[in-house]
Amino acid sequence: MIAEQLKATFNQTTFKNFSRAPMQGWWQAEISNEVIYFSPKEALMFFGELYTKNGVSLTQETRKKWQAARTEKLDISAALTIGTGAIQIIEFTDTDCPFCLRFNRWVTTKNDDYKHLHGKDLFTRKLILTPIDQLHPNAHKESVHILCQSSDKWEEETTKTLESKITYADMDDCQKGKDLLLQHREIAKGFGVSATPTLVIDGQIIQGFNQKKLADIINTKMNSLSENKAKVSEGNTRDLEKI
Repeated sequence: MIAEQLKATFNQTTFKNFSRAPMQGWWQAEISNEVIYFSPKEALMFFGELYTKNGVSLTQETRKKWQAARTEKLDISAALTIGTGAIQIIEFTDTDCPFCLRFNRWVTTKNDDYKHLHGKDLFTRKLILTPIDQLHPNAHKESVHILCQSSDKWEEETTKTLESKITYADMDDCQKGKDLLLQHREIAKGFGVSATPTLVIDGQIIQGFNQKKLADIINTKMNSLSENKAKVSEGNTRDLEKI
């Protein structure tokens, strides 16, 4: 009953998650990767952050919980893998999307800087090509071109295509690429991707190129990895002292 009222209010038939909200008589649901609140008695709904008196965002906690549960079930076996770093980023990308281009420049620069200092990649990028046909009719052909390449050319050809440094006459076309693009489209559809770039990192979903949020998550992740490495090193030292 509550679910049907929610669907009717939003004039749609699907939402990702649904549960009671922290306020009496209110419910919460996930739509387009965001948490909304709904009162069936008052026939009211609102989008926004719900905070405790101590400044803790209950909305953010719910969002992280739901997004983490969804990303755990995400099958990315058909994705293109770029890099071998400790931090994984799943990328739903349209090759004609200007914000995808900005993200690609940013993540490539950050990875190259890290590699120059440490001799290894920072990121493992899982690329799922997601052409938004109604906005970018040429992105389908561009995606097929990339998917026709061997794995050692995925990064180079993705960058060339995003940077418009390859002509359509020079693009490859193959059945393997067409078949793989169908798989990528199904992954994006099943995950509810409606805009690009959509990024998944550390169980969190970011729609659009939000550089600050990305940097905050990556810095937190790097600190965590450093702490774990230090603990392992300390443990190994103690083991040696026992010998």
